Amino acid sequence: PSVAAVRFPGGATATYPDPSLRSDYSDARYRTLYGNFTFTQNWSVPGNNSWDRPWVIPSGTSVTGKKFTGTQGSFYRILQINAGGSAHFTEMEMGWNRGDFECKGTLVIDGLYVHLVSQAANNTGISHIGRPGSTGTLYANKIEKRYYSYLCNYITTLVVGSGGIRLTESSYHPLTFYANTTIRAADDFGILSDFAGDGTDFHGLSLSNRTITVNTEDESGVGHTVTFGTSVSADGGVLRKIGAGTLVMQDGDLVSKTNFVKRYTGGTVVEAGTLLV
Repeated sequence: PSVAAVRFPGGATATYPDPSLRSDYSDARYRTLYGNFTFTQNWSVPGNNSWDRPWVIPSGTSVTGKKFTGTQGSFYRILQINAGGSAHFTEMEMGWNRGDFECKGTLVIDGLYVHLVSQAANNTGISHIGRPGSTGTLYANKIEKRYYSYLCNYITTLVVGSGGIRLTESSYHPLTFYANTTIRAADDFGILSDFAGDGTDFHGLSLSNRTITVNTEDESGVGHTVTFGTSVSADGGVLRKIGAGTLVMQDGDLVSKTNFVKRYTGGTVVEAGTLLV
């Protein structure tokens, strides 16, 4: 547990980091992984660690593994991906409270990226996708928020696959953008909420005075269709549409509920492709 850095030759296969080396309230220091790693087991970081001491993936290091689970408490990080570093997991599950991870490099999730924010109803707790200054890229086939509380995005580039973005909580707290963000389509996808909206319409996306760029053209230059099937509250923000393909602002969501895009009152910039209202 006192080891602060681990160095393996490129291409090494490892069961490290063993969860037993990072137990609750451990005195682990910053642990930096040097070299390229393939983890043969799920990687779980337990919650309530009393210090901000994340696992660090530095520039030049590539980590590939199975499921990554983290439930760090308060503002503490559990994972730090530096610029030039990359992590690739089959799925990723984050939990309460705020810290979670910082990404200035590349994070790839083959399947589901999910936030489990299990707070009581009407609780105003907050959980973060990334941390302030997370200038990297998150690739995920599906991004999902479950249960209550605010989910705030700080990642500046989200590349989303066919699973889309889904909000399954039954509260008034949306996915809020606290950084100017580009949402890029890797396939056709929808942004949905399972909760029936009402006059307040606080159940979908909040732009929160930020510029949200929707690029419906994938990295190969193919255009796709992205459907906003949930409420959108601009709150002084700007919605910017770029790339080939279509952005649909749908009146009523895609699961036959009543989340309407009726509170959208922000600036709109269409630079390429089609905006269908």
